[in-house]
Order: sequence, then structure tokens, then C-alpha cells
Amino acid sequence: MFPTNINGTVELPSLGLQDIDSLLAGIERELDAVVAKDVVREGNVISFRGGFFRSFFISRWNLLVPIRNGTIEVVPGPVLRVDYRLSTVEFVTMVSTLVIVAALLATVSTVFMFGSVTFLVFAWFCFIGVNYLIAMLRFPFFVKRAARRRNLATRHEPSRNRSASDSERPDSW
Repeated sequence: MFPTNINGTVELPSLGLQDIDSLLAGIERELDAVVAKDVVREGNVISFRGGFFRSFFISRWNLLVPIRNGTIEVVPGPVLRVDYRLSTVEFVTMVSTLVIVAALLATVSTVFMFGSVTFLVFAWFCFIGVNYLIAMLRFPFFVKRAARRRNLATRHEPSRNRSASDSERPDSW
């Protein structure tokens, strides 16, 4: 059976407990940017819903198109470990249904050719396999981008130890 889950881990340098909170906030912002639905954060775990049918205005290049739902957990330690579990069951089911319907139509047509069914099976493997591979390769970069943007956001926040005159100076000084 074709794999319907994508599981992985991304390791990031850790600076402390505030790092976990800012990373989780950064991941939530990135999930909002890719129009994830039902984003819920409980402790160090974020769950979300994606999928093909969440909106008509979503680009088909969107990271969450083949991903039905997922959870992202940040595990503290000497390095922050981000574990993710993603489900592609909806995408595999939808593509399989479309290919089965097309195969049935091809077999009952008057111009039935064995090659058309073979092509549909090949198309099924390519469509699901390529989208699965793309999601599997892109999601770690998604997490790393959230971490980078988290670092940029915290770098521009004024420090509590600065005096009023220091916080008025531009960052380039």
C-alpha cells in the first residue's frame, strides 16, 4: 500500500524556554500564511487541517494541498526537536477515485485501448508520488523558515534591558 503519512523531525539550535514559545508562534504564523484551518496550540503541540478542498482560492502549489491534517510538536532539549506527523489520506483517496472513474469510462468507451488504462495507472503513481515527495521534501523547509522568521522577529523586538534612549536608536547604529 502507498504510504499515507509523512513523519519527520527537524532539529534547531535552542536558546531556552522563550525560544520554544517564539518558535511555536512562528509556526502558527506560517500555518496562517498557507491558509491552514483549525490551527490549535496545546502546550508544545500544534494541530492543523489542510487539504485540497479547504478553499477555492488556494493555489495548487500550496504546501498543504496534499496534506489533510497534521500535528507539529516542539520537544525541548540541547537542540529544539520539531516532530511532525502529516496525513495524506484525503489526497490519495481523491486521486484514486478520479483515476478509477476515468478507468471505468475508458473501459466502457467504444475506443477502449489497453494503453489508456495503463496510462491512468502510471498517472496515478506520478500524481500521488510526486505530490507526496514534494510535501515530504518541502515540510522541513517550512519548519526551518518558521524558525528563521522567528529569529528575525525576536531580533527586532526591543530588549527589556535597554534604556529609553537606546530603544529609540535605529538598529544600524
